[in-house]
Amino acid sequence: MTLKQFIANWLRFNSQTGPMVLKFLISDLCQPHLCSTINNTLHMNALFQKNMAIASLVVLIGFTSCQENKLVIPDQPVVTSSELANSARLSALPKVYKLTRHGDATLTYYNDGRLKRVTSGADARGNTKYRREYSYDDADHRIDAYSYIDNQPVFYDAYWIDDATGRCHRSTQIGYLMIEENVAYYKQHELTTMWYYTYTTKGQLKTCQHLYWDSSNRTEYTYNADDDLIKTITYDRVGKQDGVAVHELTLTYDQNQSSRSTVLADKNPLNTSWAHLPVPHSQNEGQPVPEVYLPIFGKPSKHLVASVTQTKLPTNQHVSSSFFTYTLNTDGYVTERKEVDARKSLLLETKPFGYLVTDLNK
Repeated sequence: MTLKQFIANWLRFNSQTGPMVLKFLISDLCQPHLCSTINNTLHMNALFQKNMAIASLVVLIGFTSCQENKLVIPDQPVVTSSELANSARLSALPKVYKLTRHGDATLTYYNDGRLKRVTSGADARGNTKYRREYSYDDADHRIDAYSYIDNQPVFYDAYWIDDATGRCHRSTQIGYLMIEENVAYYKQHELTTMWYYTYTTKGQLKTCQHLYWDSSNRTEYTYNADDDLIKTITYDRVGKQDGVAVHELTLTYDQNQSSRSTVLADKNPLNTSWAHLPVPHSQNEGQPVPEVYLPIFGKPSKHLVASVTQTKLPTNQHVSSSFFTYTLNTDGYVTERKEVDARKSLLLETKPFGYLVTDLNK
């Protein structure tokens, strides 16, 4: 039915049917002397009804026109729960930090993200133009690292990796450095040492032991309930006695030294933030993990080191004590570390940290 037909029928019904029905009822039910009065009233009501009908029709036509001319809004896409979940996951993706600067050291990487080179210039500890090159033999599950000072070879390290855990289980080091009373001998020979490593049930380094000297030359690592490294003890041969404790490192993690109540999460991709290059097996630092940057020895601590004390055993001779303070960015990564001599209150080193940051949310 068209709009015109609807209007015509509507007018016909309201103007004719209603009055006719009422008139029929009146003539049939009312007394004769009342019919005249009622008919007059009916006539007036009919006029009023007709006027009201016309007014209603105007409103109806306007409403109908609006309905016909109303803009059609297309259905909006429905966001499903799975899409909302995916969006939430994407927004929660972390930023990926790759260390590119560690004090004076600059780190570069291969295209696949693996460490390629570490270089540094002169520093306060006397290291000059240090360079360490890394290569990877996937078939042999081995990482090779060559260390140089002033372009002269210092060390060659080979690390064999357990595929199941990604941790180093054995390493070999060839030393070319000429030192102290052994200079005459090592000018003609290379010093080769081999080590093997054991781990705790949590995957943290437990022992680093010389491969051929049994238990006489090893370092043991101790952790607290927070899985932070708190002590290393190095054993060696002294005179004719094997397995004598010769060096100890103790580490603390509370940054507030007075109340001992504050620890900071360690997000740095370092094996030992207190170890110093370039000598991996320095006698001055006991037997620390022989690699700072490769993540192949498990993570030593969950928190940033606050202090390190070195003691020479068995005489308990104090070697050094250092406090460390840190500056963190908004993501909790270290941007600067300061090392202070605990006894002399002297600033020993300010070490900046730099990163290549990839935001997975973008």
